[in-house]
Formats: sequence, structure tokens, C-alpha cells
Amino acid sequence: MLRRRPVVALSLDYDGCSDVLNDFVPNPIETHTGEWPRVRPFSVLRQRRLSAHVQQKRAQFWAVIARIIGTHTVPDVCMSGSARILYQHPLHREQDGIAHTVVLDDALAMHGMPILDLRALGRRDGGTIDYRTPRFIADLPVDDTVDDTVHGKLSILYHQLQYVRRLHRRGPIHLVFLDDIYATKIARTLRLHPNFAFVPHDAMLHLVHYESFDPSTRVRENAQPLQVRENVFYWPKW
Repeated sequence: MLRRRPVVALSLDYDGCSDVLNDFVPNPIETHTGEWPRVRPFSVLRQRRLSAHVQQKRAQFWAVIARIIGTHTVPDVCMSGSARILYQHPLHREQDGIAHTVVLDDALAMHGMPILDLRALGRRDGGTIDYRTPRFIADLPVDDTVDDTVHGKLSILYHQLQYVRRLHRRGPIHLVFLDDIYATKIARTLRLHPNFAFVPHDAMLHLVHYESFDPSTRVRENAQPLQVRENVFYWPKW
């Protein structure tokens, strides 16, 4: 009997991670109402000067993804894993006035990958997911490892795993999560709380530490992940 190929999903953090793909200089209009700045049209923003270093970082970004999912693998689903989808309003109000989902759409399309599935946004922003933190995640004690954003990122991954399963009823799920801070924090949380589990038995989670601001542009082709759980793997900073 043939084994079903995995359903491959990407969840991409933005600030400090996939923001390296942005071509525009942020120029948010300050508000005095306590709201996030309105997203500005790209036509009014100045193009970012792409230095050789930025271009090398972009090449590194895609090489890291290829190293994990395979050079010739095209993800089945791409989603935003940014905390912006919890605390801001993608496409309407974002901290730098730039629609991060559009930035990622353009970059993904240029690399032959599907654009972001906007159904994976929160319901308040036109998506289909209720990102309220489940009780079993909220009950994780806040300490040196766990903070409110760890709760939020765990909630994103928990709900996105369920969302991918709704899209693809059969076959194992491989969810690859890139983040500059919380891939490492979540891996540490799972080590320190061995009874806490949120990844289904028919799924695999790859936690990938990637920093757009780190000066290194190399990719360790022989890099191997650290196994955190039977179905959770952590890739340290490249």
C-alpha cells in the first residue's frame, strides 16, 4: 500500500524574520487614538534599497526553507504566523503601515509557492479561525520561559494545525514554523513542560529559528534538527 505524502504547510513570522522580503521603506502615519497605523498603499511608499547583504539574506531565507521541506517540494498551504494576526488588523492596521500579508504573497508567488491563505486569518479580519487561546494553553504558568506572546504563538500553531487538517482530511501534516524568537521559546517550553502537548499524533511540527537581522548569510547544509518530542523538531539559529 502506498504511503500518503505529507501535507506541507508553512507558517511564517514577519517582524525579525520574513520581513527581509519587504521591498518598501515603512512610513506609518502616527495616530493619536491608540490604534495601530492604517496600512498605506505601496504606491506611496519609497522602494527599499536592496544591498548585497539583504539579497544574500533573502537567498538564505529560501535556502533554509528548502533545507527543511526539500528543494523540489512546494507547500500545500502558506499562512502568516505573525503575532500581527492576533493583536493587529492585517491589511487594515499594522504597526509599520505595511500590509505584511501582501509582502509575503508577492515573495511566495515569485518562488512558485502558493500565496497566503487568508482564510487562516482571524474571523475579525475576514478569516475563518477563532484564535482565542484554548484553556489548556492559557493554563501554562507564566515564568521565565512562558509569557503572553508564547501563549499567543502556541495558540496560532494549535489552530493552524487544526485548520490544515480541515483542508486536508487525510495524510500526515508537516507544519514548518519560522520565527526569530518564539520557535526557540516554544521548543524550550515543550522541554520544560513534558506533560503539555498540542501537536496531534498525525502531525509533525518543525520549529525553525531564523533571524532576518542576524549578519550571518550562510546555510549549514548538514544541519540537523534537535528532537524535542516524538513529532516536534527544533532547528537552532542558522
